[in-house]
Formats: sequence, C-alpha cells, structure tokens
Amino acid sequence: MTPLLAAAEVVQCSRAIATAGAIFAQATLTASQRCEDSIVRGKFAGSCPGPKTTVKLAKIHTKLNDSIRRKCGGSDRVCGAGGDDDALATIGWNIGQCPNIAGGAQCSNAIGNCTDLTDCLDCVEGAVTDDAITLAFGAFTAGSPTTRVGKCQREIGKRWATFLGHRTRALQRCEDGLLGGQISGPCPDVKTALALAKLESRLERSLCRKCGGADGLCGGDDDLTPAAIGFTANCPDVTIPAGAACSGAITTLTELVACLDCVGQYDSECLTRLAAPAVVSYPAECRRPNGTCAFPILVPAFGGLVDVDTTIGANNFTSTCGGSGAREIVLQWTPDVSGTATVNTCLSSTFDTVLYVRQTDCAGGSSITCDNDN
Repeated sequence: MTPLLAAAEVVQCSRAIATAGAIFAQATLTASQRCEDSIVRGKFAGSCPGPKTTVKLAKIHTKLNDSIRRKCGGSDRVCGAGGDDDALATIGWNIGQCPNIAGGAQCSNAIGNCTDLTDCLDCVEGAVTDDAITLAFGAFTAGSPTTRVGKCQREIGKRWATFLGHRTRALQRCEDGLLGGQISGPCPDVKTALALAKLESRLERSLCRKCGGADGLCGGDDDLTPAAIGFTANCPDVTIPAGAACSGAITTLTELVACLDCVGQYDSECLTRLAAPAVVSYPAECRRPNGTCAFPILVPAFGGLVDVDTTIGANNFTSTCGGSGAREIVLQWTPDVSGTATVNTCLSSTFDTVLYVRQTDCAGGSSITCDNDN
C-alpha cells in the first residue's frame, strides 16, 4: 500500500467516524423523542424506550458499527482480531479510554480498536440522548395533547430534539470539510455559524409561538410558566466549551428557551468533538469532573440508592442492592482512573488508592459505581 493511499484511507476512516456519529446522534434523538411524544399524546402507556423504539435503536447502533468498520477495519472490514485496521494514532483515537461526558452514564471502556471507539460513541451519544429527553420530557404528564399545555409540551420535545440533532449535523459537516480539505477552519466557519444562528432562531420562534402568550412571543405576562408546563426548575450544570455556563434557575419561558439553547450548544459541541479528535481535542468542559474519596467507607444495611461518599459532590460513589445476604466489596480507585466494580470484581489497572466498602443486607446484582473519570 502506498503512503498516499494509506493517507487517503485514514481520512476516509476519520470522516466516516464523524459522519456516522452525527447521524447516530440525530437518529437516536428522533426515535427517543417520538416514543416520549406518544406518551404525552396518550398513545403509549409504558415507559420509553418501548419495544418498537428498542428495535429501532438496535438497528441504528448496527448502522453505526457497520459504517465505521467498513471504513476503518482494514482490508477485511473487521475491527481488531489482528487485521490491518487504521491505526488509532493516525485518526486521533489513541486516547486509551472513552472520555465520557459530564452528567452522563459511565462511558469509560478501553479503546484498542475501531469497535471500541464505536462503543464509546454509542455510550456517550446514548447518555446525551437520555439527558436530552429527560430535560425535555422529564416532568411532563400524559394524556392532554390537545390542551395549551399539552401542545406546548409536544413542541418542546419535538423542537428540542430537532435543534440538537441538526446542530450536531451542521458542526459535523464543518468538521468533515476540514478533514476533506475543503475548508481551512476552524469550525464553525462563517457558513456554519449562519446555519447555527438560524437553528437557534427557529427554536426560539417555535417554542414562543406554542408556549408564549397571545402575541406568540416570549416575555409576556400570559406566557406559560415552566412550572405550568412541567419543566425542570434548574438548567443542567454544564458549560459550553470555551463558552457560557448553562446552570441557573428556570422561572420564565424565556429562561426555559435559553436553557435548551445553551444545553443544545454544549451537547452538540461535545458530540462532534468526540467524534473528530483528529480535528480538535475533546474539551475539558465535556468531561465528567474528577473528585476525591475518603478511605475507608463503611456502608450499613440499606435498600435502594444510597450515597456512600458525599465528599465529591454530584459525581460520587453510589450503591444499589436488594434482597438479603451479606457481601464485602473491595473497590480499587484513584482520582485518575475511572471504572465500575461489581460484586467480586475489581478494576484491573494499577492503583495508588484502595477503597474498601462493606455492604450488608445485599444480594445478587449489588454494585458500586465510580462516576468519575479523567
């Protein structure tokens, strides 16, 4: 294989990862939003994802995996297994471990081949989707789609998912231009910036028309309040990379729209930067913050969800268990390493700190999770 051909294949692999990641994010958002919308409309009595949505999400994941292995899996189009995959270092993915995203589930798998990076994208983008759907639909009630509040709720869910999905795709197209050599960067360029501004304007206009007063604008005395809509009282505590913080109380419709805009910027920036490390590194603002843990920690008999260490704020150790019996779990952890330990399982890396947690009155399925990572 000539160096020129090899370089071309590396670019194709990088572009495939970024494109597939953005398409995956948009598709999962749409599928999840439609499921939640069916609950608001009173068409589905279960919880999401329902059976149909679960099948859709599985197909979307398969497409993500297939897209990446075809372009990055070497001549056999299979990731790993001793093949001639594109080297992780050449595509910017020699990062060792999935970096996760602030507020998301624990996405910390080791990355040794293109299947691992696909799993990382799947996990992080799934966490973003879960958080986005919770923000949009978390406190809504079902069965009142024709009322003013119901129409507003549905509009928030639909427009929020569309805004986040389209914003992610717009940023990805810019980064694809960088990878392909069509633009010099940085992203967003002028064209992309204009597209993003239109998306923000459309989000505000749509939500104010459905949720605002008689004038169809936000800011009037007759706006629906976030409390009446059933929206969360506080915007998530995340910060746009090199930008504004989103946290704050939500007491007005204007603040609700601003929160969705801010979190949408945060999520889309983090998703596109994760998928294109050859273009730009993953920002510190996107990563789950580290913490410190006391040692040792003893947990008395309990049931349900219990915080076993409050010294590291929101991202702390939690333990879940049920049933009866007694177990002792030894979890190894340092502030520089992340991972999950289940019963009789310890993390398999070199550690500076050993954290002993005693768990009583617990049976099968017990687990202790460290939510911190680099």
